[in-house]
Amino acid sequence: MWRAKRAVPLFENITRADPDRRWTVREVAEHVSIGGIGPIVVGSPASVADQLEGWIDDTDLDGFNLAFVVRPETFVDVVDLLAPELQRRGRYKKGYESGTLREKLFGRARLGREHPAAGASMVVIDQRISRRRSAGKGMFRKSAPRR
Repeated sequence: MWRAKRAVPLFENITRADPDRRWTVREVAEHVSIGGIGPIVVGSPASVADQLEGWIDDTDLDGFNLAFVVRPETFVDVVDLLAPELQRRGRYKKGYESGTLREKLFGRARLGREHPAAGASMVVIDQRISRRRSAGKGMFRKSAPRR
């Protein structure tokens, strides 16, 4: 019985896509099987772009989380077909400024000395792992010899 109680909020989350509809279990299963619990958009690059633009204009959202139906084909289609359509419409950038995310956010490539992780580097981490492995500690224990 506890499983049924836990399933109710999940079912409500799925069916809110069309709250006036009387959903059957089969319809919910088909809806979820196509790409998760979010809205499903299918069509030509132009018609999908129209729907996305409508959501952007109506709700002022600034991004989408995409689910796939088949992998990698769904994402290939987004890159090869949808992104160019959105770029033609001025809704998707055509290029990126150079630099890392850290450089864009903080204006510098390295952490400042005041940052707790500033002293960490792959060399230091590798040395610590080697010492722990040599000491046989933690997840770095030497494995038992095979027989």
